[in-house]
Amino acid sequence: MEPDMAVSMAHKMNDNECVIDVIHADNDSTTMLKLKLDFENLKKKDDQNHTTKGITKSLIELSKRHKELKPGENCSHVFGDHELCGAVDWCTFKDDPISFKYKSLPNGKPLISEDLRRDLENLIEKYKSKASSLRNLGSTQANESFNHSVATKAPKSKHYGGSQSLASRVSSAVLQKNEGYNYLEQMNEAALLSPGEYTKNIAKKLNTEKLKRRIKRQSREFKKKRTDLKKKRNKKERRFNIHESVSYQSEIATIELSDTEAVTILSPLKLNGTESFTFFDLETTGLSRISDITQIAAVHDKKLYQSYVLPRCDISVEASKVTGITCCLAKNKMYVHGKEVDTKSQYEALLYFIEFLKTIQNPILVGHNICNFDMAILSNKLKEFNLFSSFCNVTSGFLDTLKLAKRIFPRNEVDNYKQSTLILKYVGLEYSAHNATEDVQSLQHLFHQKMKNNCKHIDLHSIYYCSCKSSYDRLVQNKTVSRDTCIRLAKHGISLSHLQIANSRDSNGIKLLLQEYNIPTKTASIFVSAFAIEQ
Repeated sequence: MEPDMAVSMAHKMNDNECVIDVIHADNDSTTMLKLKLDFENLKKKDDQNHTTKGITKSLIELSKRHKELKPGENCSHVFGDHELCGAVDWCTFKDDPISFKYKSLPNGKPLISEDLRRDLENLIEKYKSKASSLRNLGSTQANESFNHSVATKAPKSKHYGGSQSLASRVSSAVLQKNEGYNYLEQMNEAALLSPGEYTKNIAKKLNTEKLKRRIKRQSREFKKKRTDLKKKRNKKERRFNIHESVSYQSEIATIELSDTEAVTILSPLKLNGTESFTFFDLETTGLSRISDITQIAAVHDKKLYQSYVLPRCDISVEASKVTGITCCLAKNKMYVHGKEVDTKSQYEALLYFIEFLKTIQNPILVGHNICNFDMAILSNKLKEFNLFSSFCNVTSGFLDTLKLAKRIFPRNEVDNYKQSTLILKYVGLEYSAHNATEDVQSLQHLFHQKMKNNCKHIDLHSIYYCSCKSSYDRLVQNKTVSRDTCIRLAKHGISLSHLQIANSRDSNGIKLLLQEYNIPTKTASIFVSAFAIEQ
């Protein structure tokens, strides 16, 4: 349809003694092929917008195979070959070859992939063969703008092409393009009708706004802002692809994806005001991180869950002295200060705990010193009984009031940061410490009275914190990466394997992740080097 229309219009212009020498058009149709049949001497020049989009699309396709090539990054003299850069001012390699770095390439180093170089050279050869049509490029932007105006007067979805009103609708679009919005006023005057004061005011307002938009779009500030917004969109898209890889593309469901491509990297944890702070505490058979649970308690407002739990091993003497809990494994009986109590198995207690959390909207666990003790034991037990996934579906994070207290309460105000000391100092309550039920109830009072308003995003820990933290042990022991950096990543649920996946998805993937978590990006090169050594 488009080629036939072009041939028809060309003949009309020729009949009106208008000589056509050059036509500017895209490469999306066979228009030029049909025009050549009737106009042998007609020349074609490519359209600037479509040519730019064509090259960009080709580069994006290449970036799917070559991760070092991403939208928004320059590709000039990128392979370290500066032989032809001597006559240009923008390349500063000749001024200081030793310390020269690329501003727009990963780690400031040239690209080294021969496959990428070959693909880029093939792309350039494709456009070199049609260099003559790429000189003095024209633009069909005005045509596209006019087509949009026609579409507003005669929407394609309504099929006005089959109605008698089409000519009037297209004519009104032509008048609006040539005369502005006051064409209605001129039509009324030509027809000896009232110009319409309301119509005149609206047309004047629309013309003024149109002129302001035109001037604004031609300004340096507007163009710079548009470029910056495009860069931000590209960066946002790259970050999304780092977190979730490619989630939508043609026929993606038929492509066999690897396990790493299906992994989702968690976004930064944040407090958004919808959290339900749920206080919990454990009593255990000992201080080991693989100890069995002897008591578990949790409270949210007036909701309380409490269970004594029958261990599968002996309770240490030190633990019994502190908690008053003893048990007889031979009889499967438990005693608290010599009095027998009802118990649940380890599995039952954890299952009931998860069910309790399900009754609370968006629960965030809160406990004293749970970061180094309670959460490690709880995670180990949940994994042992294959309940960890169910637990993670219920809650996403936890707060450690010991770390929070050290941040908000000055050291000279308190003797120590034990829970009982803080509650006595700031709430004025004495209670039976090391009884899980009383521990959580008293901690709830302290938190809501003195701590809640001081909570920040940095106080929140991911449920995966313990396992993520341990994944960095080797790097920390070798002093490759600082312990503080690893802890900050683990708090957001980012393990070492997540960084490896981010690095495989994007050459700057680790750097973008660190920016998102407000961690110095200079650490990114350390992780990349460590992964390169392993490979």
